[in-house]
Amino acid sequence: MKKIVVKIVLLLIPVIYLAGILFISWMQPLRYNVFAWIVFFIYMVNLIFIYSLMGKKDKNIHVTEQEKEDMKLSQELLKDRGKWFT
Repeated sequence: MKKIVVKIVLLLIPVIYLAGILFISWMQPLRYNVFAWIVFFIYMVNLIFIYSLMGKKDKNIHVTEQEKEDMKLSQELLKDRGKWFT
């Protein structure tokens, strides 16, 4: 639940900022300020990065019995190979 609230707040900040630049008179000088747009761009890049980190991940790893047997076999072969090198 906290992640959803954080995502919404982080997304509302640039929307409110753009609305403020367009409609609030004392913020109108920021339309022509290059530094303000650079800061906005950096914020948006960071927001995209944070959203990609907080995305849904499939945590269910489906391993079949055949894959488990193959993993055990490869572990045994690696142990045997290690005996020859020591």
